[in-house]
Amino acid sequence: MARKRAGRKKAVQKQTAKRKRGIFSREKKLAVVRAHKAGIPASKLGSELGIKPINIYLWTREVKKRGEAKAFQGDGAGLTPKQARLLRAAKSAK
Repeated sequence: MARKRAGRKKAVQKQTAKRKRGIFSREKKLAVVRAHKAGIPASKLGSELGIKPINIYLWTREVKKRGEAKAFQGDGAGLTPKQARLLRAAKSAK
């Protein structure tokens, strides 16, 4: 009976394999946002490009908030405090 449970557990693990995160370039994000602003629905863009519609909405919000010139610059958000200190030190050393 224990063997049946182990076999079932492996089958479940195969079905719920982690999906690899997509990394999109700044240019691709801006192109998607421009297309969305032009009137193409996020659901249609998402299905064609393999992007979740919520990401399109978030990217659109960032462009609206920061402008196209400053959007998606990677300002260090999401870094640990130690990583942020190292990044600041590296920038000040230049």
